[in-house]
Amino acid sequence: MSLSNTITESFVSGTPQLILRLEGFCLFAGALWAFQVQHAGWALFAVLFFAPDLSMLGYLVNPKIGAAAYNAAHTTVVYGPLAVYGYLSGFSVALSLGLIGLAHVGL
Repeated sequence: MSLSNTITESFVSGTPQLILRLEGFCLFAGALWAFQVQHAGWALFAVLFFAPDLSMLGYLVNPKIGAAAYNAAHTTVVYGPLAVYGYLSGFSVALSLGLIGLAHVGL
C-alpha cells in the first residue's frame, strides 16, 4: 500500500460513512434554508463561510493547540447554541453567524 492510498483511506467506511455524509448534507442544507428564510445577506455568507478555517493558524503555535483550535471551531456545539440564542433573542447577527457556522460544519 502506497502512502497516497494510506492518506486517502477513511477510518469510517460503508453504511456508517454514508450516514455521516447524509447527516452533514442535512445540516448544510438546513442551515442554508434557514439562512435564506431569515433574509440575511448572501455576501455576509460568502465572506464568513470559510472563517472557521482560520482556526488552522493555531498550528503555527504547535500541533496540539492547532488541533484543539480547529476542532473547537468545527463543532455544532459552538454554532447551534449561537443560532438558537440569535433566534430567541431576535439578535439577527448571532443567528446569521450560527447558521453560517452550522453550514460550514455540515459541508
